[in-house]
Amino acid sequence: MDVAQVRRANLLKLFSDFVAERQAEDPGAALAGMDKAFASLIQIDNTYFSRMKTGSRQVNNNLARQIETLTNQPKGWLDEDHASEAPKGLTRFLELAEKAYLASPSLRKELTQALKEAASGAKP
Repeated sequence: MDVAQVRRANLLKLFSDFVAERQAEDPGAALAGMDKAFASLIQIDNTYFSRMKTGSRQVNNNLARQIETLTNQPKGWLDEDHASEAPKGLTRFLELAEKAYLASPSLRKELTQALKEAASGAKP
């Protein structure tokens, strides 16, 4: 991928994390205003953000640094491929699941069954 594609993918990752955090804070929150809220966070017009999401606009160097600063990412983060990184919070979830699995035989059975159901697409 070239720098423009990497930046776009990372911008979409930041936006996805932003939406996930808002949904975690308020699961009933509407998704409708998330684009505008994120655009406001990174201090750009919502229309410009929409064009960056679709790829019709690119994230230039100055805007990349601005986005990194406003989203608390290190300088240059937007230019590095982060596609293979685990979603935010996944590592902590897995650590907690492992502790629960090891701590309790009854939880172990429930966790194992829930994972089997999730993998097969069955509903509990």
